[in-house]
Amino acid sequence: MKKMRLTLMRGALLGLLLVGAQSCDRGRTGDGGDGGFSGTVVDSVTGSPIDSATIYLTDTGYVWGFTDSLGHFDGATWGGNIRLLAHKAGYELRWKDVLLGANSEDLLFELPPSTTR
Repeated sequence: MKKMRLTLMRGALLGLLLVGAQSCDRGRTGDGGDGGFSGTVVDSVTGSPIDSATIYLTDTGYVWGFTDSLGHFDGATWGGNIRLLAHKAGYELRWKDVLLGANSEDLLFELPPSTTR
């Protein structure tokens, strides 16, 4: 029983460290370099920016953040290939596979209005 508690405590600590590392990276501005990304989320019909759209980093299952009033987002994570997903209530979701540092700047998510209510 004692060994099981120790294992659970180690797992919880590791989880907190990973979440903390993720949170620290959120403050960096995406520069397209080592792990940076940025882009805009717009309505596919009107071209208007979508405020408060949710950006998910799907490989981790974390909500990365939200778009600003101009539909813009930026951030940073570990380098490599990632999948970003953009979503807002009333719209269909869209995702992009991104190679950080290569095609990670000026991402454009065009969300079509949802056809289901």
